[in-house]
Amino acid sequence: MRHTMSKRLALVALIAMASTLVIVTAASAQSTLPWLMITVRPELGGGSGAVTLKWNSIGDFASHEESPAIQGAGWGGLAIEPFFMPTSGRQFIISPLLSFGRGSGSFSSEGPIVDGQNMRYSQWVLAVGAGYQWYFGVTRATNLYLMGHLGAGQISLAVDDNGWQTSDSMGLGYLDVTIGSMHRWDNGFLLGGALILSGESFNGSTSAGNFWDVDTSGNIRMVRLGLMLGYAIR
Repeated sequence: MRHTMSKRLALVALIAMASTLVIVTAASAQSTLPWLMITVRPELGGGSGAVTLKWNSIGDFASHEESPAIQGAGWGGLAIEPFFMPTSGRQFIISPLLSFGRGSGSFSSEGPIVDGQNMRYSQWVLAVGAGYQWYFGVTRATNLYLMGHLGAGQISLAVDDNGWQTSDSMGLGYLDVTIGSMHRWDNGFLLGGALILSGESFNGSTSAGNFWDVDTSGNIRMVRLGLMLGYAIR
């Protein structure tokens, strides 16, 4: 009877020790995960869109409206994004995003004012993102994350001829879905990549040289690839 009781106590102690080891190991692994990752992301991409232009001459004695497509809109830019992981498991992400850059493309042939001209644009965006990440590997040093961003900014368009050199800045609404992955080294260095599917809309009253005012509205849809560099803080 005493021998059986001793065996039971030993078994309970062994289970307790094993459970404690598992809990301590899990807590230790969790504590190694960063609560903040600061990243910089150079981006390249391309897309298309459309714009509606309502031309009004000074004095309102002439007006014209046309809706050309935006074709072959290339993009090169830079995004700065810190990732905050506020929960103990570090899966949920909240992040502010600052993105800026420029691109070029062309308008479709609509005429008589916009008729296949090359166009350039530049913009900046400030957005807030939320998402979720999964960890992989024994040390959970590699992640896969999915996020969405919503924000606003400004955009300006430029055309080389027909009296419209550079538009005034217009308000911009921004929305994207981002999927990415990063690997974290022991020294905190991060390297990864991201695929960004974005849509943006803009509108405003812009000037066009000294003769025309233009009420402008439009949208651009884009696919971008980014190389992520950063540092993780635990």
